Amino acid sequence: TLFSKKELLQSGWAKTKEHFWLLLSVLMFVLLITWATGYWWALSIVVGIFLSISIVTLSIDIADSRKPVFTDIFRKYRHWKIFVNYLISAILAGVIVLAGLLLLVVPGIYLAIRLQYYKFLIVDKENISPVMALKESWRMTEGHTWNLFLFMLLIILINFIGAMLFGIGLFVSVPVSLIAYAFLYRKLLVGLSLVAKPKV
Repeated sequence: TLFSKKELLQSGWAKTKEHFWLLLSVLMFVLLITWATGYWWALSIVVGIFLSISIVTLSIDIADSRKPVFTDIFRKYRHWKIFVNYLISAILAGVIVLAGLLLLVVPGIYLAIRLQYYKFLIVDKENISPVMALKESWRMTEGHTWNLFLFMLLIILINFIGAMLFGIGLFVSVPVSLIAYAFLYRKLLVGLSLVAKPKV
């Protein structure tokens, strides 16, 4: 297979230990901002998108073995198109997944798995359009749906266990999950490039 679930989690754990205090400070910042803006739904949506962009940016930086600092979570904010494209992609993906969920749930789960990497593509590629991000996510996940589904269940289980540890465990399980997903994103990109490479 293209990726090993065990190796992804091991990589996520290793990077979480390496950048623990940075990740902890970012998580505390996200929780604080989310709490402060939670009373205004429109504002919370806008802020939520910016925070999601920050989290994806940090996850990719760490997976790529960069040495990020706290202010790096705002680095992508100067590209205003990222916010717009992220919002449009989220709406499109949400409508598609919702339609799938209305068709006996299973199609919705399948569509969510296939389209989930639009977030990483929008942040990483910067100039990619919303529709192209969804198409690329679909191409990246081709042939990996079952493995991705199992990995998603594993991530849910890990974070459930983290929540059961008085919620404190989430400060470890969430970063491990996010970074593992960033590693998986890179592996899927490599797999896509190998498939697209012409045969000699």
